[in-house]
Amino acid sequence: MAPLLRSKTNKKCPIRNIFRGHFIALGQIYYVENTLSIKVCAYITEFIRPKYNSNTELANVAGVDEKTIRLILKGDFNLSLDLFKKICDSQNIKPSEVLNYIGE
Repeated sequence: MAPLLRSKTNKKCPIRNIFRGHFIALGQIYYVENTLSIKVCAYITEFIRPKYNSNTELANVAGVDEKTIRLILKGDFNLSLDLFKKICDSQNIKPSEVLNYIGE
């Protein structure tokens, strides 16, 4: 059975088998992922969203659901790499440029 972590909502989240046995490191990885996601969400809120008149317009350009954009702008959305790349591609920027800007 995979070990469990607690998310921000205090729900149990199964740890993937690749991390089995790395409890301390996994806690740090989970924290880093959340911190990185928060920074990327802040970047999207500060630099990408102001280019558009509405969340719906940004969602249409990025090819994602408007609710997803709304959650990203709230800052408590765990952004997947695929979604991050999709948003970056829609803005003609490289994900590495965003990561460099936010210091990651």
